[in-house]
Amino acid sequence: MFVKKTFITGILKVYYGNTVNLSANDPRRLFISSLIPHLFRCEAKYLHICDQSLSFDEVKFLIEHGNVVEFHLSTSTILDENGQYVHLEEIMKYLPNVEELALPNIKVNSKTGHALTKLNFKSKISIFSIHAIFGVSFDGNEFLKFVKANRDDKLDLRMKFNGFNFNFVTKFIEIMNDYKMSCGYVENDFSISSV
Repeated sequence: MFVKKTFITGILKVYYGNTVNLSANDPRRLFISSLIPHLFRCEAKYLHICDQSLSFDEVKFLIEHGNVVEFHLSTSTILDENGQYVHLEEIMKYLPNVEELALPNIKVNSKTGHALTKLNFKSKISIFSIHAIFGVSFDGNEFLKFVKANRDDKLDLRMKFNGFNFNFVTKFIEIMNDYKMSCGYVENDFSISSV
């Protein structure tokens, strides 16, 4: 790589075209991982990254400055030092200015709803999309508090639940749909997978 001690601001965009979906062992999925050691600092506000396999430490390097406005990680993975998916609230605490969020496979736990409501956001979120959520049930009413406090006038909310109890997901969808009916301008799309 010719890049050395580079300071990135503005936009960082990595994708291989609309028709490419890289396999898990394709070396191109490690482009960002191989780039980061050559960077001095990253303060990009707009991160659009597709088809990358990232460690959570690498993601933190990209977002820990706290000024990310758009964070899209389509068809990518984020794993912690133990090779596990990262909890949603661990990512969100580095994104107080996020307005558009699109994440790949993310983990949640029983405290996720409460943890999100405690975070201090400075911007309003217009896109909140998670390709696949794993883990255990969380408090849907607390998640709704997070949405109410941090949503833009128009909100596109999309979440795909994998391996969750059907009753939990049904109740969660009911809570969000009731809110949608009461305020308008919220577009919901929830799906359930048995994976």
